[in-house]
Amino acid sequence: MESVAEQRAAFVAAAETWLRTPYRDCAMVKGAGTDCLGLIAGAAKEARLIGNIKLPKYRPDQNLHWSDRSKPPVETYLEALDPYCAEVPGPPERDPIPGDLIIWKFGWIFFHTAIVVRWPLIIHAYKQADFVDYEDVSKSAHLNFIGENTDERGKPRPRKFLIPRTWTECEPKFWSALEGRG
Repeated sequence: MESVAEQRAAFVAAAETWLRTPYRDCAMVKGAGTDCLGLIAGAAKEARLIGNIKLPKYRPDQNLHWSDRSKPPVETYLEALDPYCAEVPGPPERDPIPGDLIIWKFGWIFFHTAIVVRWPLIIHAYKQADFVDYEDVSKSAHLNFIGENTDERGKPRPRKFLIPRTWTECEPKFWSALEGRG
C-alpha cells in the first residue's frame, strides 16, 4: 500500500497530465474538456484514490441563482465532495500541502475547486483561463477577493481546504491537535 505522501504525489502528478485540457462545463475527458470538479474526480480516479464517480448535474451558472430564499442554496460541489473528503484547516493554522483541495465560494455557493501542487501554486480548470493550468493563489485577486457585484465586493473570498477522507486516518498527530489533545 502506498503511503499518504506517495498518494498525494500521485494525485498531483495525475492532475498535471490534464494540463492544457480545454475548459468545458460539466465535463471530465482529459485532453477534450473538463471543469474544475471533473479535474478533481479525473485525477483522483487516475491516482486510484477513488473508483468511478458520477459527477452531479448542475447548471454552469448555478452559483449565481438562488430562487427559493426560504431554503439554503444547494451546495452541489460540497455535496459531491463530501463522501470523499474531510475539511481541514487552512492558513494560518495549517499550511496546505501537495494534494490538498481548495474550494472557493463564487456567488451564492462554493463552486470552484483546485488541487494544491506546492502552496501557493495550484492546478485548476478555470473558465476564464479556457483550460487546465497552474495558478499562484498569492497573486490571484479573483481567488482571494470577492469581485462579484454584491455588498461583499472586495472582502476576502470564502474558501475551504479538504483532503480525502482516507488520509485523515493517517494524520493522527494532526487530528489529535485539532481535538485539543496534541
